[in-house]
Amino acid sequence: MLTRNIFLVILLLFFHTSTYAAFSSSENLELAESAGLRHYSSQDYEAAAENFTRAAHGGMKQSQYMLGFMYLKGQHVPMSLIEGMAWLGLAGESGEKEWKSVYKQIYTKATKEQRQAIKLRLEEFTSLYGMQAQNVSCKRGKKLGTNKVEIRCAKINEITEDMFLPRN
Repeated sequence: MLTRNIFLVILLLFFHTSTYAAFSSSENLELAESAGLRHYSSQDYEAAAENFTRAAHGGMKQSQYMLGFMYLKGQHVPMSLIEGMAWLGLAGESGEKEWKSVYKQIYTKATKEQRQAIKLRLEEFTSLYGMQAQNVSCKRGKKLGTNKVEIRCAKINEITEDMFLPRN
C-alpha cells in the first residue's frame, strides 16, 4: 500500500511539473514574441532577431513570419532568400491568407534552383519548428476591444478561449 501511495505521489508531481513547465515554456515564447515586436518597431534589430528566433524555434507563427522578413532584408541576420522564405513558408502553416499570399508572390519569382533550395529548407524547418513538431496550435480572432484580427499560437495543451485577452 505504501509503495502504491508513493507511486501516486510521484506520478502527480511528474504531471504537475510537466504541466507547469509546458505553461511556462509557452508563456516565455509569447513574451519573447512580444519583446521581438517591440524591438523591431524601435529598429533594434539585434534584440528583435534574438527574441524572434527564440519564439520561432518554439513554433510561434508571427515570430516565424517576422524572422523571415528580417532574413529577406538582412536586418541583423545575413540576407538570405532561402532562410527568409523557409521562415515565411513555415509561418503559413497558421493558415493566415495574407502570409501565404506574400510567400507565393516571392516564391514564384525565384529561380528553379532557388525554389528547390527553399523547399528543402522549409521541409527541414517544418520537421524542427512546425506546428506538429512543436505541439502548437493557432487561433485567429479579434484582439479584445479592437477590430484587429490576429493569429495567436500556443502549445496545444494551453489553447483557451481567453487567448485574445490583452497581453501584459
